[in-house]
Amino acid sequence: MRTNLLKKKVLLAAALLMMGGSALAENVGTLKTVEIGNGTVTLPIDYENCQTDKDGKIADGHFDSMKNGNFALYQINNSKEGAFAITFKAATKRGSEISLTFQILDNEDNVVSEVTSDKIINSGAWDAYLDYSSILSKIPAGESKLKIIFNSSDGNYTANVIDITLTPSDKVTYSVTATVTPENSGTVSGAGTFAEGSEVNLTANPAWGYSFKQWQIGTETSTENPYTIKSLTANVEVTAVFEENDSYWRQNVPGVLDNNKTLLTGGNINPAGYWENNKDGYTITYLIHATEAGNYSITAGIGTKNDGVTINATIKSSSDAEVLNKTLEVTNNGSWNDFETKYEWKADLEAGDYTLVFTTNNSEGYTLNLGDVTFTKNGGETGIINVNDSENVAKNSNAIYSVSGQRLSAPRKGINIIGGHKYIRK
Repeated sequence: MRTNLLKKKVLLAAALLMMGGSALAENVGTLKTVEIGNGTVTLPIDYENCQTDKDGKIADGHFDSMKNGNFALYQINNSKEGAFAITFKAATKRGSEISLTFQILDNEDNVVSEVTSDKIINSGAWDAYLDYSSILSKIPAGESKLKIIFNSSDGNYTANVIDITLTPSDKVTYSVTATVTPENSGTVSGAGTFAEGSEVNLTANPAWGYSFKQWQIGTETSTENPYTIKSLTANVEVTAVFEENDSYWRQNVPGVLDNNKTLLTGGNINPAGYWENNKDGYTITYLIHATEAGNYSITAGIGTKNDGVTINATIKSSSDAEVLNKTLEVTNNGSWNDFETKYEWKADLEAGDYTLVFTTNNSEGYTLNLGDVTFTKNGGETGIINVNDSENVAKNSNAIYSVSGQRLSAPRKGINIIGGHKYIRK
């Protein structure tokens, strides 16, 4: 299993490099130097003075319709090294964890200082702007670059932003530096530079095939995740320790698979739990454990508005033996999130561990959204059974899911999936 995980990590790294390697060359806009350091300066938000990545948008003097990872880039010239207060106005209709990260880059694009704003609150409208502020601990004298990165945990629209100002500040700041061990085993979010007395929340995010073990803070350790520094009074260095362990990612079948426990090489997981925004060649990978041997039906709900789309399903055992490799043609059903149209594969599985990979294909761009991936062991009850029948429920008292894959604490009215079988509650 360890060899398989290493192969996946190498392939993922190569895919991400291919997708992101040319982003800098495709920036949009012109870098003109903005002078700072002599009082409050409002940054111009237009393509005549700053750049965005190719997908970033500027409209009527504000950053508009930005998504996770979009950024804006400014060339600045500081009259005197020092800390700066950053203020801005932002509005969003999203309910996820949204923030802005401000980075100062030197001439070789190394990060000199960095700060991430407080969470941007859902204001209910794209033009209902609220005020935010942060402190950058150091902007060196002379020329450097200011990079503003938009962050959103669900990968969709983040916020509209206007009125970004930089003001020299004499406020005391401290840095929180986070590293990970082993190398490439995960990431840490929440580190940066903060004003004295700030509360800092750090979150350890394990990479595929790893789980979080503990934090190391000097000679102390903590297993809390997220980890909170209540009041920052000095520079802090923390290390997130991960260990190789696929137990978090591996899912038992028969049953409904959780798309949040997957490895993606493109697209993202919608908050509702389905895989979306796919393009040609994107993949989603599941680690599964067959609890018993048998012939299985694997079904997936697929929505698409494209023609000429296919999806391939591949299953390999822990020894890399291929037990399924089949491509199906997908019908345009006119909707990206209509998962009532089901596609089915069959595979004979021995009890044990497997890797399932779906690959989408469409040479013209967007392919499909996918949800409701369900393993059903053939040969047992296959029809829709009345969930009010207590004997049937007792025989199948496993995890309960809705048809969209949501985990339920109790059956709901309508169709429920219990133990890989469909039941109806009237």
